Amino acid sequence: MWQSESVDFVNWLNNHGKPAIHIHQINSVANILSRISTPDLIQVLYNAEDEFAIKALKELKERFSSELFYLDQLNSHQERSNENPWD
Repeated sequence: MWQSESVDFVNWLNNHGKPAIHIHQINSVANILSRISTPDLIQVLYNAEDEFAIKALKELKERFSSELFYLDQLNSHQERSNENPWD
């Protein structure tokens, strides 16, 4: 199961656009990671010092998990809506 989730995570990352912050701005966004775009978080992940990179990875993981949970809830709701109440 973990392999599937990791593949899904990579695909999710791939669906986001290009970062808006410049590589020299990475250290200035360290305190606002929860408010920057996903592409900017990826920029921080790859180019920041270890401490900031770990924080960026944790934020990306949280965003992915939240979106996965939302989609699962949406899918579950749609499945219940499609059930025939007369069965």
